[in-house]
Amino acid sequence: MKNFLDFISNNLASFGLFLVSVITACSPIFVTLINNKHDTKNRKLEMYEKAKQDALKHFIDCCSKYFSVNSDEQLRIEVLSAMHTLLIYFDVDDVLQNNLLDAINNRKHKLLNSAVVSLSNQIKKL
Repeated sequence: MKNFLDFISNNLASFGLFLVSVITACSPIFVTLINNKHDTKNRKLEMYEKAKQDALKHFIDCCSKYFSVNSDEQLRIEVLSAMHTLLIYFDVDDVLQNNLLDAINNRKHKLLNSAVVSLSNQIKKL
């Protein structure tokens, strides 16, 4: 029985050292994996915010062209398409959507400006 206890105590110390060395060797790998996952998540978020900025900029550009021309159905279609793209990225309630449509249909610059400001507040600064 004494030999058995000696064997366990000697091997337990060796096993403990082995376990510590394995953990020490593997911990940088785990830290790297966790950091990569975090970085990937941040990059996706940055790409989404950039897409929101691009969609809003495209909408503003289309509206600017449309408002500068008296009557062009093709530009109106572009503006409406750009507005629908905004609906993908932004939280647009019924009031804001109606304001956007009213601004586009009746060429109301002030109403469009207030709607754009409201949308701009939804963009996170990168």
